[in-house]
Amino acid sequence: ALDHLGSHRVPRLGRAARGGGDHDRVDWTRPAALVLGSESHGLPASASARIDGLVTIPMHPAAESLNVAMAATVLCFEAARQRRIDRLADAVAEHLDTEALDRILAEGTLA
Repeated sequence: ALDHLGSHRVPRLGRAARGGGDHDRVDWTRPAALVLGSESHGLPASASARIDGLVTIPMHPAAESLNVAMAATVLCFEAARQRRIDRLADAVAEHLDTEALDRILAEGTLA
């Protein structure tokens, strides 16, 4: 499945407890495959060889790790958050003239 996704240019991102890019810096508005491993062993070697990058959920240094269900929840929530914002931005842009949109982007205000 991972090879098939890669052949269709879908980024395959593995979740790592440490050492990956911050989860909120990934562009989740585009299609992506999220690959999760177990809490104790991480990603299997067969999956690690087929991923395009690693994503990490920043945590307090004293925290060991998140279980796989919690990590999946956090990552899916971030994807949904980004997609909701993206749809809202599209809807707003559709109803504003270019001058008003430029002002909002430059000033950060609706006034």
